[in-house]
Amino acid sequence: MLKISVEKLCLQEEITIDPYIPIDIKWGTWNEAEEGTHYFRLGDFKKSLLEIGVGSNTGLIRSITLVDSNKVVLDSVGKVNNLTNNEQGILVFDLTQMKEKGTLDVECKLEVYMFSNNLLLSFRDGEVAKCIHSGKVIFGVNELDELCFIKVGGLSNEETIQLNDSLSFMV
Repeated sequence: MLKISVEKLCLQEEITIDPYIPIDIKWGTWNEAEEGTHYFRLGDFKKSLLEIGVGSNTGLIRSITLVDSNKVVLDSVGKVNNLTNNEQGILVFDLTQMKEKGTLDVECKLEVYMFSNNLLLSFRDGEVAKCIHSGKVIFGVNELDELCFIKVGGLSNEETIQLNDSLSFMV
């Protein structure tokens, strides 16, 4: 799965909500000429797809883009509660499994939940050992340092309404 480590950097994320691409998150500013981007793609690749862009040399997370999901639950009850063992930082992905073409496809069950002013992208069941906070984004990681979920919290009422509208087209 997606092995990670944590860098104690503080990069500001930019969240974009769109009718066609429900949510797109970008961290920092990047010069593509200096360092390209590799992609981890998660989902069933027919009706669900989540892309995670990372620096091709450093493995630092650059972007998360939800393209589609066949399991979307709007007005869900909070699925992730009582998260402990929290730390601040930014994810660094292990690129050893990455193919020469710069992508790694991970077939999994991608589930999307909206609750309160939060979005949860879940793709791996199991116990979460720690949570990494980067602004409004929380990454749930298991004991094997594998990424299990991504939660975007603290969305404004306007962002929540826009995201609900965009996700309702997937339902």
